[in-house]
Amino acid sequence: MWDCVHTGFIFGPPVAMGRPRMTRQGRAYTPAKSRQYMADAVDQIQKQYGDAAQLANEPLRLQLVFVHKRPARIKCTQRTPKTTKPDIDNLIKMVMDALTKSGIWLDDNIVTEVAASDWYANEYEQPHVMYSIYTQRRGM
Repeated sequence: MWDCVHTGFIFGPPVAMGRPRMTRQGRAYTPAKSRQYMADAVDQIQKQYGDAAQLANEPLRLQLVFVHKRPARIKCTQRTPKTTKPDIDNLIKMVMDALTKSGIWLDDNIVTEVAASDWYANEYEQPHVMYSIYTQRRGM
């Protein structure tokens, strides 16, 4: 069993972690869109989490809900599963890296279970990412 220790939001359209690019001189760099989203996400996470101590180095479960802007062609009023790019694994990587950089945990290798879903927003929702972090319940 798991206990939720922190839930938060990253407001704005979800962005996948971009693949490293190479300059003509052979240096690798992260695409600007990924760098900007990472900086914004880290800032939002730190503001929501506050100055709380880092989570203990114990197994964690991470639950993610990605909500993207609904295209005009989709007339449904409720959330609809999103099956187009970006791939969910790249979205997960971006959020896990942002949580690491924000100081929630020392390294994302302590995440032993991930549950993620990818949706188009309902007609009243704005794009965002919701994340919940769980620790194993003690005494089980």
